Amino acid sequence: RGMGEEYFKAVERLHRRLSLGENP
Repeated sequence: RGMGEEYFKAVERLHRRLSLGENP
């Protein structure tokens, strides 16, 4: 386990949130 995994998870969550906000 490393920082990459946590970073990737955070990015995925942010991306998903952005996608949801962009597409109501």
